[in-house]
Amino acid sequence: MLRLLGYAFALRGPCVEKALSVDLAIGLMRAVVPLAERAARLPAGPSNAHCHGGMSFTTLRDTSPLPPGRAARRFFVERFAQLAEAGEALRTCGDPRALTAADQLTSLSKRVSRGFDVSAPAPKVSAGGQPGSASPQSPVSGIETARGEKMELLFETKRCIHARFCVTGAPDVFLANVQGPWIHPDAMEVERVVEVAHACPSGAIRYRRLDGVDDETAPPVNLAGVREAGPYAFRGQLQIDGGPQGFRATLCRCWLLSE
Repeated sequence: MLRLLGYAFALRGPCVEKALSVDLAIGLMRAVVPLAERAARLPAGPSNAHCHGGMSFTTLRDTSPLPPGRAARRFFVERFAQLAEAGEALRTCGDPRALTAADQLTSLSKRVSRGFDVSAPAPKVSAGGQPGSASPQSPVSGIETARGEKMELLFETKRCIHARFCVTGAPDVFLANVQGPWIHPDAMEVERVVEVAHACPSGAIRYRRLDGVDDETAPPVNLAGVREAGPYAFRGQLQIDGGPQGFRATLCRCWLLSE
């Protein structure tokens, strides 16, 4: 369900594939209901005969959308085939709820096989039509710059840890999976873009205000945190390797694993 919804949002603009992804995700939600009702009526295990089981609400650690194209379609087709096979195995219990879920999964598997063309190329996405006219983005010293009317956005590839706050918080400003210019500073209210930039933990995204408002400043209190299964995250007036590194940075903590 999460993969399908993420895939739908990765497809920009209305299209048949987006609608199909959303419909399939909703179909899976409906299939989960009878399975959850069935699980809630089963014992948790031999050691807890008087305690019922239930659905696990553990989700994917990484819910980033799959890149649109053949590979994603093939993944969905194969995964639905597996779900339908598991549904058929549930029929042996004879529970009406399991039979309902099995029927729904079989129907969804047939629909995904008909709807997703695994031989078709990825849908072409145009970066045109964005509000404002940003200047051409050509990396200089590894930093891409996009100049708008009220602000200039800078993106430093080597600092990016793919936290995705940019493309999820400002999808009209930071276009995902496109060819050509992908940063459009004027596509959203400037203060909102500033908030999204501040959310970037690595400092890969920075900005310069062109409307007379002050640029980013150091936070009132230095902050240090640990991202789950990821790097240290620092906020403050940072000096790294003897030079200024802005106010946000993430540093690898792999060395701890070898101690």
